[in-house]
Amino acid sequence: LLARPARLAQLLAWCQGGGRRGGRQSGARPFEGVVCLDECHRAKAATATGMGTAVLRMQAELPLGRLIYASATAATELQNMAYLVRLGLWGPGTGFASFGAFRSEMTAAGPAAQELLPLHLKATGRLVSRLISFEGVPITVATHALSAAQRAEYDAAARFWLDLAAELRARAPRLPASATSRFWSAHQRFFRLLVTAAKLPTLFGAVDAALGSGKS
Repeated sequence: LLARPARLAQLLAWCQGGGRRGGRQSGARPFEGVVCLDECHRAKAATATGMGTAVLRMQAELPLGRLIYASATAATELQNMAYLVRLGLWGPGTGFASFGAFRSEMTAAGPAAQELLPLHLKATGRLVSRLISFEGVPITVATHALSAAQRAEYDAAARFWLDLAAELRARAPRLPASATSRFWSAHQRFFRLLVTAAKLPTLFGAVDAALGSGKS
């Protein structure tokens, strides 16, 4: 929603005490509340997408807001960290004047320095990484027996993909170099979905049994 200019303007107006009409009210105190950016990795392309640009603008216009970046994968590459401006890794009072300087130095330092970065963030209280405990959660392993129809469907699918593979080999000289890898990626996805779908009758039975016994 932040990628929509009107929605972002509405949010900023509310935070700044301007109500629906926008604009900060005279004498209004600066916003000092908490802003939690769930799934914040969607802003990783900070200046190249509407979402990233909106997140940067929001942080700039709410300088006293308490930011929480929540994500299972906040950043996978250094270039994706540009939106994490409140971590204090670059800017005034740090060792790097800008994000560009930070990225250049960290890239030049190699994997060793990059591996130390999360340790530094955790040691300074700027990173919390936890797992949900499964203590007390019972686990039951169910075995699904393929029906005759499912076996026939699987065999037919296997024959179909064998025919496609033969066609691929025959046409290989006239196809792009990536054709083979793309073919086998599609093959893997197809059979993963086929096998998953085959298990659904057993899953539905377990769900019906649990609902029948009063579980939710």
